[in-house]
Amino acid sequence: MTFSSGQLIFAISFLVIFIIGISYAFFKDKKVRARHYKGVYWVFVLIASVLAFYYVLVKLLAK
Repeated sequence: MTFSSGQLIFAISFLVIFIIGISYAFFKDKKVRARHYKGVYWVFVLIASVLAFYYVLVKLLAK
């Protein structure tokens, strides 16, 4: 499927503007996130550990 030049220009423009907007919001909110979400990485570690344990348990019980 080929795209017209207008569609390609729109897609590239949208992507660039979207990335700039997301980056601006991310860096603008950096101080607030640091204050309100301390220790959130431990939640990710816990979830990853539970998923890894479940994976190993399923592999061991499948034998």
